[in-house]
Amino acid sequence: QSVSPLKSSTGPVFSIKIPKKETGCKLVSNAIILESVQDPGNVGTVIRTADAMGTDIVILVGDCADLYNPKTVRATMGCIFRQRVIELSLNELKDYVNQQDLKLYGAALSERSEDIRKIDMKKIAVAIGSEGRGLSQELLKLCDGQLIIPMRPDCESLNAAIAASIVMWEMSR
Repeated sequence: QSVSPLKSSTGPVFSIKIPKKETGCKLVSNAIILESVQDPGNVGTVIRTADAMGTDIVILVGDCADLYNPKTVRATMGCIFRQRVIELSLNELKDYVNQQDLKLYGAALSERSEDIRKIDMKKIAVAIGSEGRGLSQELLKLCDGQLIIPMRPDCESLNAAIAASIVMWEMSR
């Protein structure tokens, strides 16, 4: 009880050493990027889904929830130990996607956005923004294009983790 953040812990509690930041540039064929997604449950869910869909890497940019927040780790359901995740600044992000020869797209509600079903989802990195603010203008300026997940006209938006999950599903097809 004294070491678990839960009121009623259902199982073992353990500690691990946080791995060193990844160095070097292992090749990737796709990436999902989260910009300023602050909800630890959403960040953990995206990591879990990335592992399930075979997404090569999850990139955290901006003011995202702490990767090692207990709620983030719990939401990954163990996938945090398998899925590659890195944290980059906006400047590092553009260099990274260029080194990987990936096209960078931003999921955005704009007139420039293309239907996700019409985009070649190979060799791509897609950025998802926070639910409240979406992607920053700074990140959108770095993008090669913008995409949208078509929805019924009376729907405003999707939860960030759900939007990222749909994008990763399309990447895996």
